[in-house]
Amino acid sequence: MMRYPYGHGTWPMHDWGFGLEILAFVFLAIFLIILYRNYLKSTRAEAPPSALDVAKMRLAKGEITPQEFTAMKDHL
Repeated sequence: MMRYPYGHGTWPMHDWGFGLEILAFVFLAIFLIILYRNYLKSTRAEAPPSALDVAKMRLAKGEITPQEFTAMKDHL
């Protein structure tokens, strides 16, 4: 009868080893997916504001009058 140094089989941690490897792989995959999604969010460029949005902001700040805003909106 041959004796193995790690117990019942030839693998260390016969009962838990493979399960822990799978669990570590799953956690690593989830971590990499989260990192990738955050990277995509941070590199995505926002669209510049439209001309109407700029006119609305200028009206809100008081830089233009409501009549000027209406004229700009009609022109756009």
